[in-house]
Amino acid sequence: MIFSGDSEHYWELPVEQINRRRRQEALQETDWTQTLDAPLSDGLKATYQEYRQALRDITQHKSWPELDEDDWPTLEE
Repeated sequence: MIFSGDSEHYWELPVEQINRRRRQEALQETDWTQTLDAPLSDGLKATYQEYRQALRDITQHKSWPELDEDDWPTLEE
């Protein structure tokens, strides 16, 4: 995932800040799924809700902020 609109080089940032930005981008990319008129079934909307909650909870992960790629939640559509 690339941080949009950044003038900084993300690899020069502390790992916690990088991971918080990554989480924020993932949440922003799925904001549309939670609107009342989102063209999604109730089941798919719930899947997105679970994914977004897992993103919010990532800071509670035992390895935070030193996460491996496998530690990040994935979206199972």
